Amino acid sequence: MEKKSAKNLIVFSVCAVMLVVLTAGLYFLNSFYVPECDELYFTAWRFDSVGDMLLSKPDASPEYVIGLMHNGRLLGNLFGVLESRMYFGGYEILRSILFTAGIMILSLLAGRFAFGKYSKSVFIAAALLICMPKGFYANVWSWGVSYVNFVLPSIGLFAAFILMEKSGKRSLRLPAIFLLAFTSQLYVENLTIALCLWAALLLFDGNYKKPERITASGGFISGAAAMFLSPEYKTVAAGGSIHSAVSEPYAVFENLGELFRLAFVRYAALLILTAAALLFSLWKSGRKATAAAVFIMMTGSTAAALFLKKGGVTAPLTYAILFAILSAGMVTGCLSYGDKFKKGTKQREEVNRKRYRLISVLAVAAATLLPLAVLENETSFRLFFPGYVFLGVLLMLLLPDKLASGSILPILSLALCIAYVSFLLPIYRDNHKADEERISIGLEAASKGENEVTLPLLPHSDYATNEYIGKGDLSFIVYKNEPFDVKLDFVPYEEYYQ
Repeated sequence: MEKKSAKNLIVFSVCAVMLVVLTAGLYFLNSFYVPECDELYFTAWRFDSVGDMLLSKPDASPEYVIGLMHNGRLLGNLFGVLESRMYFGGYEILRSILFTAGIMILSLLAGRFAFGKYSKSVFIAAALLICMPKGFYANVWSWGVSYVNFVLPSIGLFAAFILMEKSGKRSLRLPAIFLLAFTSQLYVENLTIALCLWAALLLFDGNYKKPERITASGGFISGAAAMFLSPEYKTVAAGGSIHSAVSEPYAVFENLGELFRLAFVRYAALLILTAAALLFSLWKSGRKATAAAVFIMMTGSTAAALFLKKGGVTAPLTYAILFAILSAGMVTGCLSYGDKFKKGTKQREEVNRKRYRLISVLAVAAATLLPLAVLENETSFRLFFPGYVFLGVLLMLLLPDKLASGSILPILSLALCIAYVSFLLPIYRDNHKADEERISIGLEAASKGENEVTLPLLPHSDYATNEYIGKGDLSFIVYKNEPFDVKLDFVPYEEYYQ
């Protein structure tokens, strides 16, 4: 008993020290991110009312309305404006603290949702969220406006589901569940649509009691209605938005093929890990043939897609077929999950509830992608973020309890997070330093009355979201009397300093 207590104390101490190191690393990483796109546009816009902060009708001259969003993302727009004002209003430290807290809270809640308790197992969730491909760092973690639109609703919806599991008085819990579900729908469209599907699935989900299910479903549906009743979507449907427009019917299938191709590439690591987890769980429960078939379908389709992508194949039908094979494998694996028990037994009911949760998470992950097919040019990394989070939750749900609740995997997860953040820190430090230098160069040229100035792109431009030769967002920072009165030319970093 004493040996076990001593071991637990050692594990706790190691995890605590590693968590402090990771938190510090994340804070410095967040402080190195540079403002981009909307964050810079907002410096020239006037916000005289709450409506302006919702970006419904920002008070700005027509030439300044670059990047004006035509959407109903009421909370996404509001928090995007607020976080950008913090960056330029002298609250950078507070902003970095809040952004660091956001990723830690999301890890905690996603882990709690998957594992059913707060324990060191949540460090596995941290590893899945922090050790994402660089595209997600360029498009979500480092870009504040995107961060609030994807991270905040994820926190809200997992908090809602955790509250649904609680027992006791409902007088406070039910309103809180409704509010969290409702507000989670006011950020980004593809997540909003996917959560409408989850709202429907919830009505038949035996993992939660009926009042909680109805309350959450009502919150999700009401929030979606509040978003899509925005008149701005008429502009999108008419093709009047500079961000997106509805695709022609013939292009939808082609868009789907491209989305499937990108899904294989961006979710590759998660798909392979999920295939391995399904193989292990099905094999252990005695379904060896099913386990082998599911593993082959998932890994085979993923490998084929990666191979074809590398060879330059873009045929939509090819990737649609491969995605169908992948989906069939995952659905079969989730439906076959768990040991065999007789009908009517408590164990059988528990397995069925677990299978329903797996299928629900899988369906919602897919539903975050499908709506993008009706929009033109909507294939950026950030739109794949919700699907990545849900697939990560699916993987955690499939992990064997002994492995997840042990000490080895959580400690390895923390070590991986620290190593990954250590890798990213010098990259974003260099970008931050280069951004400050080029702004200084530009402002000095503007102060001298120059009409044109050449500036460098960031040294690690692939870790930022808006680094290309024709970028225009810095024109809201570098000007003489008003934005765009100084022409900014950009060249690659190496070329500028050669």
